[in-house]
Amino acid sequence: MSFNGITLWKRNGAKSTAGLLVLSAILFLLAAFFYAFTNGWLGGSSVDEEFHGKISVEVLDCTYDSYMNWDLLVTYENVENIDVTILHVYINNNEVMYYGVEDPDTSSKIITTGLEKGTSVLGGRAGVFNIWIGRDYGFLSSGSFVYVTVECLGGYSITATTRLI
Repeated sequence: MSFNGITLWKRNGAKSTAGLLVLSAILFLLAAFFYAFTNGWLGGSSVDEEFHGKISVEVLDCTYDSYMNWDLLVTYENVENIDVTILHVYINNNEVMYYGVEDPDTSSKIITTGLEKGTSVLGGRAGVFNIWIGRDYGFLSSGSFVYVTVECLGGYSITATTRLI
């Protein structure tokens, strides 16, 4: 078998040294490319946690409000000594529609939160916020599991899971 004039295997079954070197070099380059890409050196996904910090998130409680909308009480804590900026909040990969609002005064069809978009959490500090999921939102029902994802500046995100009552 030959590739661009380089014989990888001779007809009698003996392997050529040049062929093995070329094959080894190709495999090495593929492995190096994969390693570099997964570590973010070639534009792959990477998070600079040292610069942007890291938070932990937990859903403390799930109740109904007076209009039967689900009310999730979420706590967050900055576990680093570097400030963290919260950019987005998602429920099952659907971004909260409105940030920095009060609890709904009617049955709702949307997801809202009392957390301000772009909230900065100082190093070592903690806080709580509510997420209201409208009872008429559509794809959720009592007993459903929901995934609350908080995404921060720098691409860091963390997810907590809870079950709706």
